[in-house]
Amino acid sequence: MQGLPPAGLFGDPTDAERRAERLSALREQRMLLHGLRDEVGLASAAVAAADLGDSWQSAAHRDYAARLGDLAGDLCRAGRQLDDALDAVHTAISRLTAG
Repeated sequence: MQGLPPAGLFGDPTDAERRAERLSALREQRMLLHGLRDEVGLASAAVAAADLGDSWQSAAHRDYAARLGDLAGDLCRAGRQLDDALDAVHTAISRLTAG
């Protein structure tokens, strides 16, 4: 239509503007995921370092050690899921920057 401003000037964002916004959001998400992945890695290392050894074998010790093992497994799964999320974000960024 004649006389209407081009898209992006006053109304809807242009494709380039939408792409730039999406790219910015993905980069922020990547930064946050990296930080969270680092935190999970540190927590996992701390749990692994908390191995109590076999010098004391009370029921409470065995229960505590079992819970540490459960926590270590949960942290490992969370780390893998965060790695998968980072891979997905990297893929999305690559697609946006390639096209």
